[in-house]
Formats: sequence, C-alpha cells, structure tokens
Amino acid sequence: MRLPTLSLKTLFIVSIIGLTASCSSDENNNKPMKTDPGVFQGYKDTLDKAQGVEQTLLQADKARREELQRQQ
Repeated sequence: MRLPTLSLKTLFIVSIIGLTASCSSDENNNKPMKTDPGVFQGYKDTLDKAQGVEQTLLQADKARREELQRQQ
C-alpha cells in the first residue's frame, strides 16, 4: 500500500517542479520585449493631429479677440 502512495507523491512533486522550471525559463525572460507600434500608432497620430488643430484654433481665437479689442 505504501509504495503506490509514495510514487504518486513523487510523480506529483516532480511534475510541479518541472512545470515551474519550464514556465520560468531564463532565456524567455532576458529577451527584450518587442513593441508593436502599429497597435497604438494610429491613435497616437490622430491625437497629435488633434492637438495641432487645437493649437490652430486657439491661435485663431486669440487673433480674433485681439482684432475685436482693437476695433472697440
């Protein structure tokens, strides 16, 4: 009776150690992560363009206000 229990425990422990060792491999951890600029690049470009449009609108509004001040 004791022999099968011992081998099941041993098999379980060896399996856990093997899985832990394979999941925490050093060769995978040392690789630099590749960034995919394609995923967020469109969003970033759109945001940059919107900020440029905002600046243009703010400058136009400032010029319009200055012109109104000069006319009064």
